[in-house]
This record gives sequence, structure tokens and C-alpha cells, in this order.
Amino acid sequence: MASKPKGFGITALVCGIAALALSFVPVITWFSWPLNIVAIVFGVLGWDRANKGLASGKGPAIAGLVLGLAAFFVMCALSTWTVWTNEPAVDAGP
Repeated sequence: MASKPKGFGITALVCGIAALALSFVPVITWFSWPLNIVAIVFGVLGWDRANKGLASGKGPAIAGLVLGLAAFFVMCALSTWTVWTNEPAVDAGP
């Protein structure tokens, strides 16, 4: 018997790990949002397919979903903090 595919779960897990790692880098965090979206979407799709019995890999799908959501919140928090604490490098006063 052939094993069931688990591509969605593995893709979600890899993208979630990469997104979480990149979301902690100050400048790169602005560009990590596509990985967040991919991890969340593929995590939901993989979880759904595993629940329907069409695929295996429910664990990696859930882990990718959680990592994608965590990376999204870290990205939002660090981006907000960066914008609010950004001070001009040169004093424009007289």
C-alpha cells in the first residue's frame, strides 16, 4: 500500500521555521510576510486533508500553522516597535 502524501504539512513546517527565523532579523522581518502566509495557508490545507484522510502529516501541518502564526505576530510586533522607536540619525535643529 502506498503511503499518503504529506507535502502540504512539510511545506508548512519548512516555511514556518524559515518565517520565524527571519522574523527576528530587524530589516528582513519586513520581507518575511510571504513565508508567513504560505506557512499558514499550507498548514490549514494540510491539516484539513489529514483530517479527511486524504494525506498524512497532520503533525507537521499543525506545527507549520503554529509557527506561521507565531512568526506573523513576531513580525508585526518587531515592525511596530521599529517604527515607533525610530529616531532621526541627524539632528535637523538649528
